[in-house]
Amino acid sequence: MKKTTVIFLFFLTVQPAFSQDWELKKETDNARAYLRSTESSLKEYKIVSYFNASANCIYNNIVDFNNYQKAIKDLKELTIISNKENVIIAYWVYGLPWPYTDRDVVTKTTIKRKEGKTEILTTVYNNHKIPEKESLVRIADYSDLYIIEEISAGKTKVTLTGRVDVGGKVPAWVQNLFLTDSPLEFIEYIRDRCLD
Repeated sequence: MKKTTVIFLFFLTVQPAFSQDWELKKETDNARAYLRSTESSLKEYKIVSYFNASANCIYNNIVDFNNYQKAIKDLKELTIISNKENVIIAYWVYGLPWPYTDRDVVTKTTIKRKEGKTEILTTVYNNHKIPEKESLVRIADYSDLYIIEEISAGKTKVTLTGRVDVGGKVPAWVQNLFLTDSPLEFIEYIRDRCLD
């Protein structure tokens, strides 16, 4: 009994270090961007945004990978490897500013749809045969999750959470500084598309 109590108290003590509160970092008319600390020096991001648009329009734009290069300025290349049964495998190349080397990553996107709510989860996918290139650094840690919730007819809430470690020699503080820029940029792109 004593041993169990000690273990329980230990987990109570360390728990806060791994589940920090979200801190508001940026706010626009249409979205709020938050960061929170993790067990590493890199942070996680969360974007919360409300749309006067249908959930279907938002969903269609998120899964329309063909338009991502128009929406994300640092995205140099995007190739769909496969797209079937709510699973998309894709290869991405991102440009980084000098003096850093560009990055690439292979991802797996899994889609779960049910009435009133859709989840779109993208993570690093390692079960592939795409060789690493000498001119690029392969991203080993990346994930994001879109939750699309229909609040009422024509009113939708989108929550995007994620993390990325671009690897190489980019310091954590530099990565954290710009962590919410691309997600916010993409959220605004979707808004523009759905208001047309």
